[in-house]
Order: sequence, then structure tokens, then C-alpha cells
Amino acid sequence: MRILEITLMPPGKKSGGELGIYQSIYSLSTNGKVDYIGPDFNGDLFGNNVKKLFILSSDNKASKYRRIKNYLFEKASTSYYMSWKRIENNIDWNLYDIVHIEFSRYEFIVKQVHKNAKKVIVRVHNIEADYGYNIFRITRKLRDYLRYYSFKTNEKMVMKDADGFVFLTKQDIEKAMKKYGIKKSKIFLNPECMEERFVVSKKFARSDEKIHILMTGSLNYEPNEKGIIWFLEYVRKELLRRQNVGKYYLTIAGAGATNKIVELIHSIKNVNFVDTPENMHPYFENADIYVASVFSGAGMKVKVAESLSYGVPVIGTDCALVGYDMDMGCIMVVNSQEEFISAILKTGKLSDKCREIIQVCFKKKYSMDSSVRRYRTILNHYVEEDDGHYKNSF
Repeated sequence: MRILEITLMPPGKKSGGELGIYQSIYSLSTNGKVDYIGPDFNGDLFGNNVKKLFILSSDNKASKYRRIKNYLFEKASTSYYMSWKRIENNIDWNLYDIVHIEFSRYEFIVKQVHKNAKKVIVRVHNIEADYGYNIFRITRKLRDYLRYYSFKTNEKMVMKDADGFVFLTKQDIEKAMKKYGIKKSKIFLNPECMEERFVVSKKFARSDEKIHILMTGSLNYEPNEKGIIWFLEYVRKELLRRQNVGKYYLTIAGAGATNKIVELIHSIKNVNFVDTPENMHPYFENADIYVASVFSGAGMKVKVAESLSYGVPVIGTDCALVGYDMDMGCIMVVNSQEEFISAILKTGKLSDKCREIIQVCFKKKYSMDSSVRRYRTILNHYVEEDDGHYKNSF
């Protein structure tokens, strides 16, 4: 099977968006031969399984007039638009059985695919109209309004024209069906997935009796920043005022911390701040519980899947846990100060047996192997032989 992957964000293993695209390409390349169009990425990510067909370049130096024109008349909200226009007619579309696109905000790509009589599957990372509006609602900047307008206009057409959609969450499926009226036959669900992690047994690894709480994320992203500040002010400080809570040790690890967060961290006991860690592995490996105190933002939070991949249970808000199975037994939903405190006080040392149980659940629902299986079903649904039977080269 020959697949053309088109993305205007590169795959990687740092941000949630990069990881989501890495998941797509890894899953596709395990099920077929993938040619890639998009921004450049580390060539070691996929070995020889992915061929870089065209590398797109960002037009960050475009004039303000040019960007506004793209927003209003081309409905294009990406700095890669002109780079795409230069290569779109150089693609040999006849080589491909299916085309896979990241994000539901690029109607100009969907249109070009259909112009060349190919079926296109879109991976819906967010409901882009909602995502764009939430940014504009916070900033109230003209640039962000134009981006929201572009997202909304594009997404409406993409939802009408694309042949299939891979959603991350059931909540986004419900929103899209209500907002755009897409058919159930076009809808597939494949949540955020991560690679499995090997963790050294804790049985003889450490002797301290502290319970290690971990929080991570991009600390200059407003929902993360507000959520961590809220947790420190209303949960951590209250825990310190109660008896026998010195055993709870909090580590916050992430990049882009604001002065406000750093000053607050340094004012509270038993809080360790790790600025821009090169490797998150030792912090997840050492954690007994992961906390996600996010109250706003769209889509699945990839750090929750990362925590589960290490076999670490999660305490989080409804917003932080969107898309995750609440019946797993290792996820606790909390939304208020007292609920957070109560859940943390019930937390004990994470045993090797408990970690193994969580990793078994993770492997079934949120591992890369599970994503590969779901994409196999999706691709077989769309790619048919001339005689009407589904291709099956897996």
C-alpha cells in the first residue's frame, strides 16, 4: 500500500502536536509505504520506512499584507502555504492508494487531492474552529481573529469534502457531528498513543518514603501555567498546612516557565523545579502519581498518555482527561481543591505490581501497537482492489 502523508507541522517527540503527528506517521508506515510532504524532521525518527518527497519551508518573512491576503482570500492560516503552492502540481498522485492529512484546517490541500481523484483521510487533532476561537478570546488580537476565521471556514469545508476522519476523542466526534453533520460511516476513533516504556523495578531502587508527585508541560502555555499556579496556591499550600504531609514531594518539570511560576515554586517547601529537562524519563520513572490540573484547552493531553506509558497513575481534571477511559482504575477525576487534596492523601507508594497493571491497560488502549491496529482497519476500509476486495498486505 502506498500512502502520501501531508502535514504542515513536523513530527517529533517534544510537544503534544509533534507527538500526535509522529503517531500518525509511525502507524501509517507500519501498514504501508509512506511518502512525506511537510516541514523537515529528524531523519532517524522512522528509519527507512518514510521517504521525504517534498520538504516545505516556512514563509515567515512574508509581508503583513501578504499574510492578511492569505487569511481573507485564500483562507490559508499557515506560513507554509506558498511553499505548498510551489510543489502541489509536481506530485505524481497516481502513485498513491490514499492520502492522509494532519489537521482539519487545510481545505486547499483536500481540494487538490480530490482534483486528482484520490481519497483523503484527515486526522482531526482538535475541533479547529473552537481551538482558534479560544485563542482569540484570550488575546483579542486581529491576527488571532483572522486565524480563527480561517480555521472556521476551512474546517467547515474539510468536514464536508474529506472522505474520512480520524478523531482523538469521542467528545470531538460528538461536536463535529452536531456542528457539521458528518456521516457516522466517515468517522473513526484513534486516541493519543505513546511508545511503551521500560521502567527499572523500584523494589531496590530507592529507600526514601516520600511520595513523589509529578507535573509537566510547556509552562508558558496559558492553560498549563494557570493550572500549575492554581495547584500551587490552592492545593500544595493547603497540603503543607495539614499534618504529616511532608512526605509528599512535588516535582515540576518543563520549559518556558514564567517568572511568576518560578517565584511561586521557590516560595513553597518540598517543591523541585526542573527547567527544560533534556530527558523526562527519570522524572516519570521516579513518580508515584502524576497530576494534571488543567482547566481549559482543547484535545487530549499527551502527558497523560505518557504518564500511563510509565505505569504511573493520574489525578486530573475533566479537561485534562478528555479522551481517556475513566474506567481504567488508575485515573482519578478531580476538579476542586478538596477533591485534589483528598485524592493525593489517598495516594501511597507506587508498587511494581500496580505499575505493571497500569502498563498492561496502557498497552491495550494507548500504545503505538494499538494505534497501528486501528489505522490498519481504517486503511482497509478505504483502499480497495479493482475487483472490490480490500487490500490486505499486512
